[in-house]
Amino acid sequence: MRAIISGAGVAGTILANALTHLGAQVDIIDSHANSVAGGYAFLLLDNGVQGLKLLGLWDSVTPLCIQIHTVRYFDADGSHLSDCALQESYIVSRLPFIRAMRHQQTVVQAKLTFDGDRMILPDDDITYDVVAGCEGARSPTRAWMNSGLSIFSVGSYELLGLLSPTESTVLRPHLAPGHMHKFLSSESATAIASQMQFKVYVWHASAISNVETLYKQNVVLFGDAAHQFHPFSSQGVNGAIDDIVEFVQLLQAHDNDVATVGPIYSQRRLDATKPVVAEGLVFASKFKSFPSNTWMHVQAPIIESPPSTQLMEPLRMAPLEVLRERAFNYRWATVPKGVIPLTAADPDFACSDRVVEFLQNKVATKVFPYAPAMGLDEFRQAIAGHFSHHRVVSPDQVLAANSAASVVMNYLVGPNDAILIPDPVDFLIPLTAQRTNARVIRFPVTRSGLDLAVLEAYYDPSVKFLAICNPHNPLGFVYSAHDLHALVGWASARSFTLISDEVWADTVADKASFHSMLTFYPNTWTVYGLSKGFALAGFRIGAILAPSAAEARALADHGGFVSTVEGVSSLSQMAAVGALRHGLAWNQAFVTHCQTAMAFVAQALTRTGCFDAVAPQGTFLVWAKMTAALPLSAEDVVRRLAVEALVSVVPGWR
Repeated sequence: MRAIISGAGVAGTILANALTHLGAQVDIIDSHANSVAGGYAFLLLDNGVQGLKLLGLWDSVTPLCIQIHTVRYFDADGSHLSDCALQESYIVSRLPFIRAMRHQQTVVQAKLTFDGDRMILPDDDITYDVVAGCEGARSPTRAWMNSGLSIFSVGSYELLGLLSPTESTVLRPHLAPGHMHKFLSSESATAIASQMQFKVYVWHASAISNVETLYKQNVVLFGDAAHQFHPFSSQGVNGAIDDIVEFVQLLQAHDNDVATVGPIYSQRRLDATKPVVAEGLVFASKFKSFPSNTWMHVQAPIIESPPSTQLMEPLRMAPLEVLRERAFNYRWATVPKGVIPLTAADPDFACSDRVVEFLQNKVATKVFPYAPAMGLDEFRQAIAGHFSHHRVVSPDQVLAANSAASVVMNYLVGPNDAILIPDPVDFLIPLTAQRTNARVIRFPVTRSGLDLAVLEAYYDPSVKFLAICNPHNPLGFVYSAHDLHALVGWASARSFTLISDEVWADTVADKASFHSMLTFYPNTWTVYGLSKGFALAGFRIGAILAPSAAEARALADHGGFVSTVEGVSSLSQMAAVGALRHGLAWNQAFVTHCQTAMAFVAQALTRTGCFDAVAPQGTFLVWAKMTAALPLSAEDVVRRLAVEALVSVVPGWR
């Protein structure tokens, strides 16, 4: 096997040694062949150390390493927060490390060039089995391989003190006011401040998005060229070593067949590193970064992978190329490449593997007849069981429906009927009511949830219907059992018919805390869907739970379900059955992820002083109220985010 490596830094030189040990002939090129610049030192953590041992390189590195036994954390006032003991972690000066890795290797000054989809090698007369892109954070090979790549800044950071065990980078004793002596009253700070000279290290940290593959043709990416870990993750070098170990072991298992190894390597490393990249970015927000003049969090990163238990199924991001092709309704397929859509609420995670397997088994029968007018028995039983946690619901009360809110409104509400509807609320509720020519009365709601005094203020005797949304879209509150009891007392005294939109019911993390309105008030029509909690929006599957079996049959007849004018695909119904039978572990993992992510987003937005945001109890929406510190309209904010940050959001309600 013959290989060419572009980039003679840490990743490139380690890879060269590893491939040479496999018996490969290796050429190394670098646009700056004689330079080893790029940083002072780095950490070798346990995974990096074990990787070097597996590659047979640890013995040549050991003399360069100083072991770190303890990490100490301090807050902005210099108070000691905690200590962290490290098992096998070392600090290594970058220059000696690269020199050791380059021992007996020749680096040629050259670079890869690109012409459209074609890569141009420095010597066209040589055929290489593998081309390795190891050029670092600004890798041209990565950009060629991933056309939708975006690079964005995540802050500028200044390292105030640098100490080397052998060649001490010494610091000025009189540090600038407001710097280290203010924030760090520790032994390390004292040691640094006692030095006689001053030197700082500033780096402008960046991150990348839309990296879809680490392999193309016979070209493979490694290290920072593959996944740009934030400096605070301490995984730049260690992640590169993990890359190389994975690649080498795959080569050994597949007889050096790069065509077989490449796709496997790409998927495994992308899956393994995405959570680490995300946690590095979150951890960076804990530190002070220009131009911010405030200290961020001092707690540990909040976005963590959920614990691996039988109650949770692993989450997998949907392939970006598939989202760009299929995710419409203000999502990936409708925004320019490189823009991140935080718009319509539709998960970017792939559906549960167990649900997919269940559907595949149903499709394998190759039989697709009409379904019963009111829905498959399996579907109606699954929905009824899902809503019977606090009060038994009969399958006979269930109707399979697409556009369930519209079906209910058309059946219940007639011209000039008065209906109370929250403001704000999901647009489908008032829209479907308005299409019946009803008189829509909007009453204001806040994050506090139920306020009977407000309802009473907007009530008049002509009102026959009340609509609620639980969990509430977009404010995110969830009605407690106490709230629902109080609402029942108020509604029953006025003989209301209630319409309860519970499409977001499956986004509540504590399942036992969610109560359906049907549990408390018999005259309730419940609208339910599986798009939010199970990533099944494309199946367009929902259900209506009627107050009684007779009402459900009457609704089906009125809506044209009995005459087959209306109806729901049997395959869509089976998707729902699969979700409620086999997708609950996936749902719990998804909701747990959303809860931590929303808490982080709400804290980050509020920290700016320009927004007031709280993490919701249900949904996976963050409703951010603009403060007086942001003298812009909602439309201006939306436009600037789209143009300057390449993030698409939707303006809220006034």
